[in-house]
Amino acid sequence: MVSPALRYWCDLYRRHKYEALALDIETEEYDGKIAVVSMSKLHRNDVAETVQLTQGCDLTDDTLFREVHPCSLLITFNGRDFDLPRIKAEYPSAVPDNIPVLDLWILAQAIGLRGGLKLLEKVFNIHRAGSARDATGRTHILWKKFVQDDDREALETLLTYAAADSKNLFALADTLIEWSEARLLVQERQSDEHTNASKFSLVFEMT
Repeated sequence: MVSPALRYWCDLYRRHKYEALALDIETEEYDGKIAVVSMSKLHRNDVAETVQLTQGCDLTDDTLFREVHPCSLLITFNGRDFDLPRIKAEYPSAVPDNIPVLDLWILAQAIGLRGGLKLLEKVFNIHRAGSARDATGRTHILWKKFVQDDDREALETLLTYAAADSKNLFALADTLIEWSEARLLVQERQSDEHTNASKFSLVFEMT
């Protein structure tokens, strides 16, 4: 049977890829306040542009709303369970309720893939360089060093890492959508074969 949900997300991404916003947050701790919101959009030449809003500097309801509101699609990784509820709690008017969300974690599971963002990046050879790779698992430490010691290098490392998180969502989305479309093609062929077999059986019974 062809999955309507899979077809919906494939079609939506193909239509709105260049009006989409890939969003990822970094927090003080896993259950702490939002430190950074990183948002990337893709131009028609497939070059990504990233905007980042930082706690205590330029992260407010209004600034976040101005970035999110023009988009036709939000792309996240586990954003339905983590990023978006956290944003809603701290900045309740920033993300309009009517913007569709393509959660790549859910999409990956739907086509039989398991693992976090970094694992899937490795599986599909989606690269991140230098500090964008080395900050995995210590983003809250970098933020603490910035807040307590005014460590600008720590902040820059954190921002570089967060930018790779949001930007790489487009590369991952491209791959997962291609896999999903291949899965849909198989489902459609199986559905056609089942329909043809049923027709043949009906004709055989009538004769």
